[in-house]
Amino acid sequence: MPAIGQEKLEVHKCFSILRTSAEMMSDRKYKVAQNVVPSSLDEFIERYVETVSVSEDTAAAASADPAATVTRRDKRVIRRDKMTLACEREVGEGSVLKAVIYFCPPNHLSSEVVKKIAEDALNESYQRVIFVSPSKPNPIVRKTMDTYNRSEQDLRFELFEEDELSVNITHHELVPKHTPLSEEELKEVLHAHALELVQLPRILSTDPVARYYGLERGQVVRIERKSMSAGLYATYRQVV
Repeated sequence: MPAIGQEKLEVHKCFSILRTSAEMMSDRKYKVAQNVVPSSLDEFIERYVETVSVSEDTAAAASADPAATVTRRDKRVIRRDKMTLACEREVGEGSVLKAVIYFCPPNHLSSEVVKKIAEDALNESYQRVIFVSPSKPNPIVRKTMDTYNRSEQDLRFELFEEDELSVNITHHELVPKHTPLSEEELKEVLHAHALELVQLPRILSTDPVARYYGLERGQVVRIERKSMSAGLYATYRQVV
């Protein structure tokens, strides 16, 4: 039996995760429909939370006594399978990059699920698939995703645990502003500072903020910090 208030905390957490996911895709320049993400916790509960009746596991119910009674209680279940978030981004004249986020139910994500979703994504012309898992996936799942990411198919997988999206880290006062640069912006920066790309300091692709923005190796990000002496100053880092 869950602790008192645990179900309520889980519902609130999933609501925050859905909002952060939508903010993440918006920060990546994707268009997210305004009506996809509920504006309030009550609206989230109305859309994605169901109340079901479940039996309690008791010693009497588990025994062979035919007269044993089974107590039942109401439980709120979050329908993560209904929280799918699809969005798209214009990348050129007539070109669109499509992405989809799947919120996995507990103990659901497996290698077979990844393969099935990969097939569906390719059929529906999605180029980015993001999984949000309640727990840490097993190595086989990660290996399956890495196989697709290394293939020549235009399909890339990303994987987040729910705890990573329970809050938006870019909103924290200690996290400086990160802005990914386009190819044209990068050329201007390198020309203005008389630099070569290899001379830029580096940031790992596994950095939490780099993962939030979906940065890939070779991209460059501008990082703006505040200083008591210099005011606002910017540095540039290459993703490796």
